[in-house]
Amino acid sequence: MNEYRQNPLTGNWIILAQRRGERPLQFASPAAVAPPPQPSKDEQCDFCPGNERRTAPEIYALRDDYSTVDGPGWQVRAVPNKYPAVTIDAEPIPSPEDVASGKWKPSSPADRDLPPLRQSRPAVGMHEVIIESPAHDRHFALHDDKHATLLVQALRHRCRMVMQARDVRYSCVVKNHGSRSGASIRHPHFQLVATAVVPPVAGRMIERQETFARENGRPLFDAMLEDELSAGSRIIAAADHFVTLAPWASQTPYETWIIPRAAANSFRDLPDDQTGAFAVVLRDTLRRLHRRLDDPDYNLIIHDASKGDRAREHHRFFVQILPRLISPAAFELGTGVFINQVAPESAAALLREGP
Repeated sequence: MNEYRQNPLTGNWIILAQRRGERPLQFASPAAVAPPPQPSKDEQCDFCPGNERRTAPEIYALRDDYSTVDGPGWQVRAVPNKYPAVTIDAEPIPSPEDVASGKWKPSSPADRDLPPLRQSRPAVGMHEVIIESPAHDRHFALHDDKHATLLVQALRHRCRMVMQARDVRYSCVVKNHGSRSGASIRHPHFQLVATAVVPPVAGRMIERQETFARENGRPLFDAMLEDELSAGSRIIAAADHFVTLAPWASQTPYETWIIPRAAANSFRDLPDDQTGAFAVVLRDTLRRLHRRLDDPDYNLIIHDASKGDRAREHHRFFVQILPRLISPAAFELGTGVFINQVAPESAAALLREGP
């Protein structure tokens, strides 16, 4: 029987309809067409070693000894996004003191008199690309422990740096793998987007965690992990510091979460002695998807805490991985209610078979 399931963290509903997977398909699926094999180096790729001058100047890199900035010899490299969604040189958000004193003046007449239905502000923020490795054909699932740890350390460092900017209130690490995920460059990379506004989804998650803690006397994630570990049917892997599971209300087939066992409100505060463990769990989780689902396209999001006391008290960072095996259709796009054709219990059983 089909059923509605609610995500306790966001409040969103999904419909679990396993028989939908039996529908006849008259259109060829893009996922059925395997991408061509990739070389270890592509001379036309801006992210490959030797082409460093094709990107903006690097802002961070882990390099071999004696290698030079913006040249070959790097292991992980961070550069500003060439086509940023947000920029730090947009008009900054004024402080309350500047507004009260009259020091701040809007940049245009439209800013001074916007009607309530057309609110706007400059897109202040930071948008970076973190290039995973010099290898054009080696994505995260294929890294060894050492390189995976270096990459996690680089991601954590950049999160710490961007969140120091006064106007930045929220940052999010994302990865788009494969053409169906929205990736425009094949060379494996992450993106870091830091914004001056807290996205509604992030704000709603904090509110629901705050409400749950007030009504139940314990953090939502503690209760969730206890319940999932007790049930066991949706657990994919349980390590010392992190648990990998298929969430109760998975919105896509084989959606996967990685959750810290201990209270950890932000990825940027991940302890040094856990970066290696997190890197291995993330790599092994992606390797399970890579091997069991034949290297699917996917979106990966590290949901981090925003600035503020409420986020520090109630939020726990976690990783959400959304394989793009099917495309949302009109009902999903129009209602926000996703239809999932694979029960998370079945997904977990397949992925438990090993990385």
